[in-house]
Amino acid sequence: MLNRATPAPMDEKSIYSLYVFDVLQKSNGEFADFYDELYHEIKDRVNRGIVAVLNEKVCIMTDTQPPWGFLKIYRYMETWGAVSIGSLYTFGLNGM
Repeated sequence: MLNRATPAPMDEKSIYSLYVFDVLQKSNGEFADFYDELYHEIKDRVNRGIVAVLNEKVCIMTDTQPPWGFLKIYRYMETWGAVSIGSLYTFGLNGM
């Protein structure tokens, strides 16, 4: 929900590294604490105007698994001011 802010505080490639704990073991208390801290950190990023892509002009959301072999495509999109804020893949795995 916090990533709906404009400009976006996180990009999809960052989400890939952050959703792993939830996928591995939702019931682990340490992982739950991690996500609680992460929520507050992202909320702080929104409040302070810290963004994922400095030149953001457009936000997109992808609809499939990440192109694991070609993640540099996100860097290419950023050169044009495009930021992917997530995907059905990342949100479907743990974003319920």
